Amino acid sequence: MKNLIASFLILFVFTGVSAQQAKLSGLLVEFETAVKWEAVDGQWKSRRADWINEVRAAKTPLVLGKLLAEFETYVTWAAVDKRWEGPRDRWISSCTAATSYSAVAKLLVEFESYTKWEGVTEVWKKRRDGWLKEAAAI
Repeated sequence: MKNLIASFLILFVFTGVSAQQAKLSGLLVEFETAVKWEAVDGQWKSRRADWINEVRAAKTPLVLGKLLAEFETYVTWAAVDKRWEGPRDRWISSCTAATSYSAVAKLLVEFESYTKWEGVTEVWKKRRDGWLKEAAAI
């Protein structure tokens, strides 16, 4: 009986992580989709499809954090608030060392908060509040 309960607990824990991973991956892709083409480097077009597949296939917070940091490098400086220069290096270090989905979600929200309204679609402006709530729940 104890083994059965332990098995269910392990399954529950892994299912929860998978659900967090799936949710966070979706939120990351949703934000990336909301960033206008004019707000990203031209090379992003050739990287984007593979990047999305990698985000969806990511199995750890570390991989998602690295992919988030990679996306940030393609976003132009004109699309982010100039105050982003201050926290950026710390932020990248945090992304490339992330150990939890919650940490990556916070880093995603932080980057989004420095992204200018001019750099995102009108749809994003309407979706943002709900997206922030969903990210905070991870």
